[in-house]
Amino acid sequence: MIKKYLYSSLAILAVACATIEVPTKVLSEPEWSNIDSDSDIKRVVVTSTNFFSGAISPQTENFNQAGVMSVGGSETIEKYINILKDRYVDQVLLVDSGEINEPNSSQNFTKDVLAHYKRVGYDAIQFSEQEYLEIDDKFIDDSKVNFVNTNIINLKKQGPYSSKHISPYIIKNINGVRVAILAISTYKNTDAIKEKRLNGLYFEDPVLSILKAKRQLRRKKINAYILLVHTQSNCIKDMCSSASDIIESMIKRLPPNSIDAIIGSSAEMISRKIHGIPVIQNEGKGKYLSRLELFYSKSQKKIISDKTIIHSPTKLCSRFFMATMDCHINKDQYALEKMELIKSSDFEKIPARFLGKEI
Repeated sequence: MIKKYLYSSLAILAVACATIEVPTKVLSEPEWSNIDSDSDIKRVVVTSTNFFSGAISPQTENFNQAGVMSVGGSETIEKYINILKDRYVDQVLLVDSGEINEPNSSQNFTKDVLAHYKRVGYDAIQFSEQEYLEIDDKFIDDSKVNFVNTNIINLKKQGPYSSKHISPYIIKNINGVRVAILAISTYKNTDAIKEKRLNGLYFEDPVLSILKAKRQLRRKKINAYILLVHTQSNCIKDMCSSASDIIESMIKRLPPNSIDAIIGSSAEMISRKIHGIPVIQNEGKGKYLSRLELFYSKSQKKIISDKTIIHSPTKLCSRFFMATMDCHINKDQYALEKMELIKSSDFEKIPARFLGKEI
């Protein structure tokens, strides 16, 4: 009887192991399938990076026996963006939510970072307190890269800190949809006082700045509002609030239907709606792209929230494990099985693919 029970248990275990579905195509989107939309609907593909921190060179990830993979870097980012723009012609809005430079970088390195953003073709980059501290305005203006700052106030001029290529808002016409991009920082004035280099700046209440900017844009016939949010974590006795907590608190204070999408800045994964507003950000360092799709109805003259598509972040692989069509192994219950699956193909690697095209 005991033997019979033991054999039955082993058989069940064997079946269970055999039926484990190892996750593949994790943080990758190798195939392409286009969904034709209604002639009344206009699509805007909001694509973002965050917490870039000067990552213009590729980074390597070591998967032990599976070998090393190269991820991110300026050339790879540009390839992914070019494919995206080729697939979604005139529909891509490309933004970054700040902290683009590595702290204490040389002038030449800073210029290289700005040249990367210009070459890739970003529509707007957040000018946060980190940009103020790390990048000279002259470099920004010389690069002709467009930055946006809505709530860091220049006390001397009594308005948002600005220059030739730093504006309180940016308006882009994407696929016939007029999109306004705003950018706010949650940095605290109590902390700014401690940083001498921030003398002369005031961090206005983000919600107040958003409402003031929207009032200024009232006659600009804006169809959609995108908000870049540079979050500062609040810590009390080693307990720190997450980016999603900070964003959620801000959303609760906003009037309904004020903002159509939010792009965060912290190095954590968010791809979901928070109180009805789609929010995206990723772990940064130039290793991921975040993406969502907004759909504007010409007849209703508004974004149709129910149609919004929020994609998982895309990891910017240069090569894939052939067996899994990705370059990512989570440290979870599937890690060993995934490694075995990769091993079964002799750890073979192939060029990465994105939206049906080879990188």
